[in-house]
Amino acid sequence: MLRDYEDPKQVNMRLDKIGFNMGTRLADDFLAKNAHVPKCTDCRQIADVLSKNAIPTYLVCDASLFCISFHCPRK
Repeated sequence: MLRDYEDPKQVNMRLDKIGFNMGTRLADDFLAKNAHVPKCTDCRQIADVLSKNAIPTYLVCDASLFCISFHCPRK
């Protein structure tokens, strides 16, 4: 990408956009294949669903949560 975009800021912007699009597609795919997933109401539930379902599905590894003490911004 540095050959295509000489400016590192443009490379970072493109990589950010690629990462966002990949995340969106993974989320859509996960939800389409897992209709049983309940609606999450807070960050702890989101992290729990990701660690128990999404990460093993796409990365083929186990994940666990510990010391969750953050707040999601509400829109």
